[in-house]
Amino acid sequence: VYYDVNYKIKGAQHTMYNSFYSNGGNATKWVSEVEYKFSGLMHILARFNKSGFEQQSLWYMKSFKFFAEKDS
Repeated sequence: VYYDVNYKIKGAQHTMYNSFYSNGGNATKWVSEVEYKFSGLMHILARFNKSGFEQQSLWYMKSFKFFAEKDS
């Protein structure tokens, strides 16, 4: 299963490519690739906040994992 998301705001574009693979039984492998593109002032600001974007992506992944597993 594939699920891709693209967010666009002035000066930034955030694209997530998600793939879900069955590992048999009750397990699923989630592969996520994230791409950020910036222009103008956002391009300069993003250079100083790279870890912030990585932490935000990790937070979203953990939140989705909790949502998907809460009733399992």
